[in-house]
Amino acid sequence: MGPEENHDFTFYLKPLAYMTPSIKKVIFNSPATIVFWADGTKTVVKVQGGDRWDPEKGLAMAMCKKFFGLKKFYKAFDPAFDKYIEKESPLEKFNKAIKEIGR
Repeated sequence: MGPEENHDFTFYLKPLAYMTPSIKKVIFNSPATIVFWADGTKTVVKVQGGDRWDPEKGLAMAMCKKFFGLKKFYKAFDPAFDKYIEKESPLEKFNKAIKEIGR
């Protein structure tokens, strides 16, 4: 892992030791995972984009969303995955390649 890939998540993880609520109930209902927490709150996550629904991933993402909070949740994952997320869909890539051939 090069220096550009070394993301420091310590800022986000330190508070977790003090705010780990227990799970009261989980509902797996494709495409959503709903977690009811012992503190009376609930967290809902849904499949995004072309992803396939996976109950394990749904529970993990719901836990992350609960622990990080909604805004920090997205900020925590964006830098780590930016270079892996494709900016163009396969159809856009295909259309671009066809245009290049036509030149």
